[in-house]
Formats: sequence, structure tokens, C-alpha cells
Amino acid sequence: MGSVAWVPHCAGQLPCGVFELIFAGTSAQPFKYTEDFVTAGYGWPTTHGEGWGADPMVNYSAINKVPPLRSGQVTTGQTVHAFVAIMLGEETQWYVTVKDPDDVSNVEAGWAVHA
Repeated sequence: MGSVAWVPHCAGQLPCGVFELIFAGTSAQPFKYTEDFVTAGYGWPTTHGEGWGADPMVNYSAINKVPPLRSGQVTTGQTVHAFVAIMLGEETQWYVTVKDPDDVSNVEAGWAVHA
């Protein structure tokens, strides 16, 4: 995780956390990602549910957070730098997870952040 920013008016009048994600390919197997499987919640998914995912209605250009994370993969030596906006409701301690699109039971990365 690169950073997190609290944006009070992300989509219309709704506040959100905008997470800067950096994925670096370091293994022989490609790392796949999609914004649909980046979630934020009040606790780890196994203890407090799945959380909330990226909001497709966010205009990333309007909040100066481009490029948005969509989907793809990185291989050895490649790096992806992108943002994902999630409607959070309030600034607090959040837990962000990235799941494998091919196996959503596999949490590939997770961070505790204050947004």
C-alpha cells in the first residue's frame, strides 16, 4: 500500500477512502488483480464480514487520483501503481484486503490503515 487519503466528496456528496496500491511482480507466476476484489472493512474478513469494494461511480480525475485500478496482472519486473476508492462512511481504522480473482478465498495482501 502506498498511501490512503480521506476524500469528503468522492462521488456526489459521499465520503470515501482512496487507497494507493502498488503491485510489484516478484515471482515467476503472474500476480492478477481486479478492483472488484479489493475490499475495506472494520476488521479482517474472517472476523467482520467481507467489507466494501471499489465504487465504480467515482470520477478519479475529479479527485486527482489517477490512474484508477481496474484489472490486469503483473509479471516479474513489472509494477502497477493505481488508486481504488471505497465508500467508507467515516474516518476510522480500516482493514484493506486484496483477493486473488481466480480464488477469492485466497487473500493475497492485507493492510491496517487509518482513513
